[in-house]
Amino acid sequence: MKVEYTYIPNKREAVKNLRYYLWYVYAPWLFMDLALAVVFAAQLALQPRDPRPFIYGFFVLVLVPVLSYFRYISAMLNGADILGPLEQENTIGLSDHELTSRFGKNAVSVEYRKLKYFFLCGKRLFLIAEKNILCGTIRLEKIPGYEAELIAALRADGVRELRFWSFRRWWKRVLIVLVAALLVFGTKYFIDYSRNAEREWSQTERE
Repeated sequence: MKVEYTYIPNKREAVKNLRYYLWYVYAPWLFMDLALAVVFAAQLALQPRDPRPFIYGFFVLVLVPVLSYFRYISAMLNGADILGPLEQENTIGLSDHELTSRFGKNAVSVEYRKLKYFFLCGKRLFLIAEKNILCGTIRLEKIPGYEAELIAALRADGVRELRFWSFRRWWKRVLIVLVAALLVFGTKYFIDYSRNAEREWSQTERE
């Protein structure tokens, strides 16, 4: 396989790609943060005696993902401005074992075997390296007829498909949320049960 296409990247398109990447790759962590924030809110409603630790925890769980999102987008755009690929012609070359990006006098090549994952989102194919680093986005509508061949080449070089609903990605985060919810509601039930039992015992003694 040997195919290439040329396009002019822009800031809006770059932000869109980064948003898709962050949502897809970090969805389990985002779910866990927001679900734990809901658990903290429930804790405040059920046991409001000393709410400060739970208020702090709630805001940390909500604000950290939001601030991290904007910080990451800003850092990536600043990095792109330094390299200079935005708003100028960029040529993507694809072969059986390598991707090459050429913009101006600069060229960057990435061997598929050095990548870890790929995933599809609409007409975009995202390439991920170790530590979930985004290495590139392929616009599949620019290579009609080569989509299946490209995916086959990635798999042949050991690049795995990152599935959104993979059990391996989600089970630990879901388990953490379930354990936290069980502790909150279980503690509330135990406290209420103890108080009711003590009240009934006191009433029985008076009779």
